[in-house]
Amino acid sequence: MILANRKNLNIALVSAVVLSTIMAIAASPATARNVKWQEPVVMAGPGDYQCLDLVTGVNGVYVLTHEYPAGRVLLFKSLDGGSTWNAPVNVFEMPIWAAYPGMCVYQEGDEDTILVASGPNYVAKSTDSGATFVRLTDVPKPASYDTWYCSSAIGTNASWFGGEADSDIYFVSGYYMGIPWTGKYVLHFSKSCDGGSSWTEPVVVSTMDYSSIWPEVFSDGERLYTLHAVPYNFNVHLKYSDDWGATWTDGGDLATSEGGGGLLALKVQPIDHRKAFVTLWDVQLGTGFARCGYFEYDDMAFTDTFRVENPEWRFAMHGLNVEKVGPSGFRIAGIDRAADDTHTVMFANSWTLDSSD
Repeated sequence: MILANRKNLNIALVSAVVLSTIMAIAASPATARNVKWQEPVVMAGPGDYQCLDLVTGVNGVYVLTHEYPAGRVLLFKSLDGGSTWNAPVNVFEMPIWAAYPGMCVYQEGDEDTILVASGPNYVAKSTDSGATFVRLTDVPKPASYDTWYCSSAIGTNASWFGGEADSDIYFVSGYYMGIPWTGKYVLHFSKSCDGGSSWTEPVVVSTMDYSSIWPEVFSDGERLYTLHAVPYNFNVHLKYSDDWGATWTDGGDLATSEGGGGLLALKVQPIDHRKAFVTLWDVQLGTGFARCGYFEYDDMAFTDTFRVENPEWRFAMHGLNVEKVGPSGFRIAGIDRAADDTHTVMFANSWTLDSSD
């Protein structure tokens, strides 16, 4: 995602992570975890997939991915906690070039409402737990920017905190400025106050003097936050807003890669009013792993609690999400890259989580 050519991705192609044993790192004995995983389930493939999002709703477990480089945005759903998966839904009913989609899920009545954001500026909504989708109004694109490999994130107050849904939707995307391969990405934020019928004009989130890509957007109820990667750098960076996206403040580097491949934030899951659960993808030369831990709102700091690491399972193409479920359970979904460069989309629960939960 950070570069257009898959073989030139600085942060992505040398990833090898497996679903076996999560080993504790950079954490005190009191917070370190040792999580065992059930046998993984293959829900799709072999094929060519890129990008992945995992969210559990009240009516199912959802996994979102994209057929690379110009294919469908697909939503998979499981009704039994991930043991089996339904045939995917084609969210936008059209091929999209370099979509890099993201989603959020929240409850309305007896159904899950699902919002899917896709590059460059598309948004679709399902009000029937992912069975069907309708296009919302396209988010306005900033002037003088290209739509080259745009990554997007989306969220709502209900998706972060539960409770009654409102009409506010928050959208962040990285738009490209300059000539391909020599320009840079700049994050922009737009908000809808009417459920996606209209959007505010895009506001620059990151400064213009460096490139920023691969955003995550979330809130603690008082502030908005974005985490993003910096191409050719080894840090995940933080921005925050005290006025719900009108202006943004630089929060500095949140975490630094342990190796030479880069660092991405691929999932942020608000847990309560104090913290959010975060999945970072640390890509080294020849290996890669997930670093899972908590972002504390009070001091805006990230603490590692465990990693997902095993050379037998090769997570690829920005396809890796770990989700916390209940007090002690976890779920994981990933895009596994085979030796012939084809991909399968895989899922597993931890042994501390019953598959029916």
